[in-house]
Amino acid sequence: MPVRTRIFVLLNGSKNNVFTLRDNGPDHRRLWLSVCLTSSVGWYRENVATANLLFLLGLLGLVIGAIFHVLQSGFLTLFLRGFADIRHLFIRQSKALQEENERLRSDESLTAWKTSVFRHLKVYTSGCGTGLVLCSIVLMGIG
Repeated sequence: MPVRTRIFVLLNGSKNNVFTLRDNGPDHRRLWLSVCLTSSVGWYRENVATANLLFLLGLLGLVIGAIFHVLQSGFLTLFLRGFADIRHLFIRQSKALQEENERLRSDESLTAWKTSVFRHLKVYTSGCGTGLVLCSIVLMGIG
């Protein structure tokens, strides 16, 4: 009975493992099963680490989007204005700086630009965060 030789190449992360097995009985099946299980555990660990990182980045994007939403809604305006009033008690400003700040506050085009930037940042960070969380869920579903 001729002895056949098979070469199996497994890709495990960045390492290439080459196994040569002699096809001479049931022993090679056990070895092949153990090699497959070992490589799939390594692949699973890499997927879990990637999914965890994607989930963390997605949550970070969603939190930043929520912060932009709260700031844009004006919920904390009185609270932040109180800190600005306290700042004037401790830090003195020149008259020219006060006039420039008033001019910037009354500039409608600058206010519209800031609102537009906040809206776009809110949409982009929330969208990217949602996408990353969904990618991590899909990656864990595959693993």
